[in-house]
Amino acid sequence: MRPLSSVLALERIGMEKISQPLVKASYKVAYNIMSKKKHHTIAKNLIKPCFLEMVVLVIGKKQKDKITEIPFSSSTILN
Repeated sequence: MRPLSSVLALERIGMEKISQPLVKASYKVAYNIMSKKKHHTIAKNLIKPCFLEMVVLVIGKKQKDKITEIPFSSSTILN
């Protein structure tokens, strides 16, 4: 866990605090993409939209909002 001062510093410059389970989910996806040697944009352009549709169909629209918070950026996933 980061020291409180570094968390406050990040919030001061406009960075959001993302919950640990969301970051862990993002890293798991990133690891799988990297291990399959796929381009990092597949997460943002294919996996996330498909997953959000599945969430809505299986457990409902309300839960989609939380799942939408999972970060899928090129800074997380590097080939």
